[in-house]
Amino acid sequence: MLRGGKPGSKVIVTTRSERIAKRMNSKLPFKLDALPGEDCWNLFRTMAFPAGVMDPQTLEKEKVGQQIVERCRGVPLAVKSLAYRLQNEPLRRWEETLKSDLWEEEQNPTSATRSTAILPSLKLSYYYMPEYLRPCFAYFAVFPKGFVVEKISLIQRWTALGFVAPTHHPDDYLQELVGMSFLQAVSVSPPISQRYCKPPSTLFQMHDLVHQLAMSVSSDEVAVSDGSRGGRSCLKMENCRYMLFSNFNGLAPQRNGMPSKARAIHFKDCTALKPSPNIFSKTEWLRVLDLSGLGTGELPESMKNLHHLQVLNLSENTCLTKLPSLICDFQKLSYLDLHSCSSIIELPESIHKLNELIYLDLSKCSSLRELPMNSRGLQKLSSLNLSGCSQLEKLPDTFGYLKNLKDLNMSFCCQLKQLQTGFFNDMKEIRFLNMQRCSNVRELPDSIRKVEELRYMDLSNCSSICKLPTITGGLQKLYSLNLSGCSQLEKIPDTFGCLKNLKDLNMSCCCRLKQLPADFFKDMKEIRYLNFSGCASLWELPELGGNNRGHLLEMLDLSGCAELSGLPESYSLLSELQHLNLSGCSKLQNITVFLARHKLFRLEYLNLSGVGLKGDSELVGTSSGQGSQNPKAELWQLSLLHGLITQSLAHLKYLSVGGYTLFSEQGIATLEDLQTLPIFRVRRRDKDGGSNIVLLGKILDATQRDLHIECLENVVTPEEMDKVEIGNKQLHSLTLEWSSGISQFECKAKRVLEKLRPHRDLQVLTIKGYGEDTFPDWIMTIDDALPNLVKIVLSDVECKDLPPLGNMPNLQDLEIRNVHCLDFSLIGRWQNLRRLSLIALRDTTLKLNVDGNEYKHIPRTEYDMTIDDGRTKRKCKEIYEKVKRFWKLFSKEPGHTEETEAAMPMPEANAELARFSSDKNPELPILEHLEIESCLNLEFYPWMPKSALYSITHSTRKFEDTEPFIRFNLTRETFYGRPETFYERAQRSTINIRCSPPTSRSWI
Repeated sequence: MLRGGKPGSKVIVTTRSERIAKRMNSKLPFKLDALPGEDCWNLFRTMAFPAGVMDPQTLEKEKVGQQIVERCRGVPLAVKSLAYRLQNEPLRRWEETLKSDLWEEEQNPTSATRSTAILPSLKLSYYYMPEYLRPCFAYFAVFPKGFVVEKISLIQRWTALGFVAPTHHPDDYLQELVGMSFLQAVSVSPPISQRYCKPPSTLFQMHDLVHQLAMSVSSDEVAVSDGSRGGRSCLKMENCRYMLFSNFNGLAPQRNGMPSKARAIHFKDCTALKPSPNIFSKTEWLRVLDLSGLGTGELPESMKNLHHLQVLNLSENTCLTKLPSLICDFQKLSYLDLHSCSSIIELPESIHKLNELIYLDLSKCSSLRELPMNSRGLQKLSSLNLSGCSQLEKLPDTFGYLKNLKDLNMSFCCQLKQLQTGFFNDMKEIRFLNMQRCSNVRELPDSIRKVEELRYMDLSNCSSICKLPTITGGLQKLYSLNLSGCSQLEKIPDTFGCLKNLKDLNMSCCCRLKQLPADFFKDMKEIRYLNFSGCASLWELPELGGNNRGHLLEMLDLSGCAELSGLPESYSLLSELQHLNLSGCSKLQNITVFLARHKLFRLEYLNLSGVGLKGDSELVGTSSGQGSQNPKAELWQLSLLHGLITQSLAHLKYLSVGGYTLFSEQGIATLEDLQTLPIFRVRRRDKDGGSNIVLLGKILDATQRDLHIECLENVVTPEEMDKVEIGNKQLHSLTLEWSSGISQFECKAKRVLEKLRPHRDLQVLTIKGYGEDTFPDWIMTIDDALPNLVKIVLSDVECKDLPPLGNMPNLQDLEIRNVHCLDFSLIGRWQNLRRLSLIALRDTTLKLNVDGNEYKHIPRTEYDMTIDDGRTKRKCKEIYEKVKRFWKLFSKEPGHTEETEAAMPMPEANAELARFSSDKNPELPILEHLEIESCLNLEFYPWMPKSALYSITHSTRKFEDTEPFIRFNLTRETFYGRPETFYERAQRSTINIRCSPPTSRSWI
């Protein structure tokens, strides 16, 4: 269950039972207090009197309502359910609720028995529930606690069981249960979203307290059989109408254990169940059968007796390779769910016999290669989901006869090559068409214009589509069109300008699109969202048209339109515009004049990064760290900030220009609670007790390359970082800094850093002031987490262990500053390291290892060197002896400070000269620059790295007492080392040696 958790994840167990809490951990249970009375009353009043609606009885209702709230004892669920139920009721019903005998029952769910732990307020809500809604609610008892159910599936089950009256709409039932807080529309976690393949808004779940109420009111008809507890049920089988089998693995319930009068049977968590062939021989009245998640490759033959079956769920049966033909005899079947049956290769040819089928889900049937040729019988089919059928190459010709089809999802059918010319001839009722990532489809049939009811069409990432059909007179009800990522599309037909009801048009990343038709926006009076971002070849936009056109436009994204040189004059009519992104429009000129001339009073978001300039390198605050080299650009930015915002952009909340970003919820012009980028300072907010880090997620967009977060000690809880979603931002450089001062509400730095894992494309990472003694896991595996890093800076860090920086494949620049670690083991090949900076280190040993090898042998004298050439050996020995004489001369006079210089010829470079390494001791790469500053008693092991340039100041190095000490100049930088190290570095014919007695054994 917990395998999907990321490193460092914590598990929080919530329960209504104090006994269970103590069993989990007797020392850590935290008992949540009830909601304060004032907050309960505000919640009740908001729901019971929506939008401030008042009537003559309002004052009396408020008095009664306050007493009802007191009886809810601070339980928000109870408050919300009663408030919703009483909001349109007369005063008499309010008084009846207050005086109900149900209030006298047990109200403490932590100490109550299973039969009495139902909150009285929830019982009252059910008591006042309309009769038509009660069976729909009671049906939830057949689901296990914590269930997630999809909207369409639930409605189909209610309909199959006869719960929905012919004159009622099932959507109204759902909304009423949601209003009572008996159901909750949930935004689920990514694993669940992927599992159900549904938008979050169509998924529902139920609170455990409400589920317990459902089980209580349906106890005479619902039975639950748990295989882990022997599979027994207290309900007599002859009375059972709805049954749940859970945790049956291997041993299946026998036919005698199946209720003969059951209308619905669910199996849950029975992945290893192998049902007996005759298991359904006595359940002939069954209408709903849920076999999702079974691990069997064959379905029981006794299913042929289910003549009344209307809903069949076989989803996630990964072992099922073939759908038996007996299913095609279910003449009343209206709902068939086969999603994620990844082993199914084909469907039975007789599937066209399912004349009543309304919903067919084949999503993620990734082995399905073809569909039955005859589909004429599926005339009632309304929804068909083929998403993720990645092996499907073509659709049968008869698909064009599905005249009642409303929802068609063919997304991610990446092998699908073409649709027949008349594919949409009879599909006039389609409202939803999704062909996202059908990357081999080259054109859309001309018959698409005959689809009169189409509202939503998604052709995003159909990268092979070269042209679109003419749609003269068609698609008049289309309100959303997504063509993003159609990279081969070069032009749009003129007839697309007739889409008069279009509200949302996304043509982002159509990189070959150069121009739109002149009358493209002629009839688009309802357009609200336009996205042309990433259209790098687009050089001109058409006029919006007449005086009344374009007024409703709220969002215009032209980011990355590098060839766009101007905006048409008609864009001055965008009085409703709230979001304008022009970042990367490098040829767009006079934008400040355009903005100043037109009063964009409602504009809240404005991104001008890189507008009218050759590149980001010329802008203030770019990653180079240099100021703007263009004075006109600076003046332009200043005029924008000082004049334009206060005069024309009074509601502006977000502004990005010249590499800087400003944000304020109250408006930038007010200068209140102003946030800035790339430097963002974390502060605590008084109004909610949290920190302003949550705002970073709102203002950080794709144009921001650099980010510096200061004062991270002010983060209140790590969960605040979840809203930032920094891992989804493709930054170039990231600096994370904790101040030296400790905040009174400081959250542990390690927990914060865990949440700040950046995108793997990050190139520069700086960590400052991190006070924990260990790093989170993603730092310790940084070579895998951030393989593209070019530069790393660790400053004022107190960790005892550093990550394996030597294994970074692309690391070129490493800076370690004031790190309180006495022993660095930098293991790895250092393939591309060019610069190493060591600053303010004290009593530190730096171990440079290649492939983790330990170096046992370190040469100390000239006799350890292998030099075959006798002449070269004599020259080296002469130099060595002369250096020792200099040392002896000065060592006799400790107070002497005079320096003596001597120019000595050096032997020509020899392949064997100063070769310290061998096959067992491979050398490190040669650096371009080694910088050592203010380091005390620094030691390299086994030796100092080679470098073309050395910068060593105000530093000392550890030596043995018997070891001579020499300093000499190399490439105009002062270098200090041993005699043998001197030989190792000597690559010139002559070298200047200066010897002096370093009394403090220091590098000056």
